[in-house]
Amino acid sequence: MSKLGKSLVICFGLAAAVATLPGTALAAPQESWAIAGAACVPVGQTSNAHLVFNSAGDAGFAAGTTGEIILTCPVFSTIEVAQALTITYRDTDGSGTGAVIFAALRRKDLSTGAAATVGTTIDTNTGPLVEGYGTIGGILVNCTSPHIFDFANFAYYVQINIQRTTAEQMPLFGGARLHSDVIC
Repeated sequence: MSKLGKSLVICFGLAAAVATLPGTALAAPQESWAIAGAACVPVGQTSNAHLVFNSAGDAGFAAGTTGEIILTCPVFSTIEVAQALTITYRDTDGSGTGAVIFAALRRKDLSTGAAATVGTTIDTNTGPLVEGYGTIGGILVNCTSPHIFDFANFAYYVQINIQRTTAEQMPLFGGARLHSDVIC
């Protein structure tokens, strides 16, 4: 047998051996995705007039401004399934009306352009007063069935609405995470 023939036999033998190793046939579905607040895109002129990004990647209000900041955080096709959305945030008046952050997973139909919320919307006014950093989250669909992403038909993003009615409050959006490590 020639050297080329022996090399081909060895290569095919190695390929067959690797293909039969346990755990190499299928990869587990990706169940986690995260993004920093500064990686999200401000929407509209109202957001641009009030928005400031800090050096830690957070998004919040410029000094002395009030109103609403709307951010869209693109979800990349590296995630396949998720059961929950969690955000890192600061809400300096808890359930008060001076500051609130809303977060929701949204999907846009690529054939019609229609956008819809997937699951529940997070409302930081349902959580405690957070002066440092806190996390709050919600289940997307239910505890027994994760949301399965369909990037062939939809584009996904997390929408963040930061509202401030008084300049004394300091709401801040640190980041968002889609994941499946939940206990129901």
